[in-house]
Order: sequence, then C-alpha cells, then structure tokens
Amino acid sequence: MANNTTITQRTSLYHRKKYTTTNITLGIPQIDIFWKGFSPATTTLIDSRHSFLDMILAIVSVKAVDAFNQSILYIDGGNSINIYQIINVAKRNHLTLSPILKKILVARAFTTYQLDTLIRTLDKKIGYHSPSALIVPCITSLLLDANIKKKEGETLLTWWMQEITRITQEYNLISLISSSISYANWYTRSLWKILTRDVTTIVRITPKKESLVLHFIKQDRVINYLPIPLNQRTLDEFTGEKKDG
Repeated sequence: MANNTTITQRTSLYHRKKYTTTNITLGIPQIDIFWKGFSPATTTLIDSRHSFLDMILAIVSVKAVDAFNQSILYIDGGNSINIYQIINVAKRNHLTLSPILKKILVARAFTTYQLDTLIRTLDKKIGYHSPSALIVPCITSLLLDANIKKKEGETLLTWWMQEITRITQEYNLISLISSSISYANWYTRSLWKILTRDVTTIVRITPKKESLVLHFIKQDRVINYLPIPLNQRTLDEFTGEKKDG
C-alpha cells in the first residue's frame, strides 16, 4: 500500500513539473500591469518591513491553493503568518475558507537550527504533500541571533538558498522568500548578497509618504503604489516609471 502511495505522489510531482505553467498574480491591476506575478520554477525575494508584505504572502498562499488545488508549504522563520489577512483574501475572492486553510501547511521555526531542519527535510515534505508553492518568510531573521556566529550564519544561508533553488526548479514550485533585516553592517550586507545570488526576481518595498515604492531590482523598474483596502479599486492609485541609472 505504501509503495502505491509513493508512486501516486511521484506521478503527481512529475505531472506538475512537466505541465504546470500558470502564473499567480496579485490581482491588483495597477501592479499586475508591471509585475507579471509568480511563475512555477522561479524564486521571488521580497525585501520589506511594511505590512503590505503580509498581503502579498496571503494573496500568493490563497491563489496558489485555488489555482492548482494543491497544498502549499509555509516555512515560517519569524512567526509572521497573518491568518486574518489570509481569511480576508479568501473571502474577497469568494472562496470557501475550510478547503483553503487546510491546504496551507505551516511549519514554524523558533530557532536557526529548527529552520535548518525544516529546510533539510523539504524533499520529504514535498514528496508527501505534492505542493504547488513554497513560502519562506523572514528567512534571515533567526540568523541575527547572538548565539549564531557570523560565519555559521553565512554558511547556513548559502546552503538554504541553494537547496530552495534546487527544489524550486526540480519540483516546478512557485517559491517566495522574504527578508526584512537592516543591511547596515558587513554581516547583513553579506547575507543580502547570498540571498540575491540565484533568485529570479527581487522586489524591495519601502514606504514613501502615503504610498509604497516597489523597486524591481533586476529589471531596474520602480512602481509608486498607493495601497487601498482590499474591497476598493481606483484608477489613479499608481504611477510606473523607469529608475534612472
């Protein structure tokens, strides 16, 4: 019986790897016109401390479950999951809550070594659950623990990112990573270099008066976006521009 289950799971993963091409967009036209969203076999890094990040994580979680009818893995390294935002997004999209929430599989890490263990066992979890997406918010937060030596932190993050990149491509996952640390010293700048080395898309979100600046670093594109409640839309809430230099 166990062998039959394994064969079914591997077939499901192979099917996703070969055929899935659906993009997940935010459903915010003023952003979607510039940002085509999250694609299978790609990794997106979002650098932000703003609460808009919670909305993005919730949207991707809900829409990935809805689009593929498969679980997602949510490896929470900063106790950051916002279940209320997830519920709001599901309701706004007229989705039944229970099936959505059951497929958002959350594993929390409270120490660096717990996070390391979760990442090291991703292959096993993917083989069992056959997810469509992997979300790892606050991936660098635990590396700032005073008990973690800086060299060890660099080594761990290098391995984590290599493993996430491999898994993303091998299993055709939509992967989303976030980080919100200050890059004011050599150690955190080194972590930033490791984070950005192999990711597909890098988005830095910073506040500017009442709006947000979304900087797509690899594309050198900047969007000024005025956040509004989920149940509202306006025609004048954004401008798009090419960043100079």
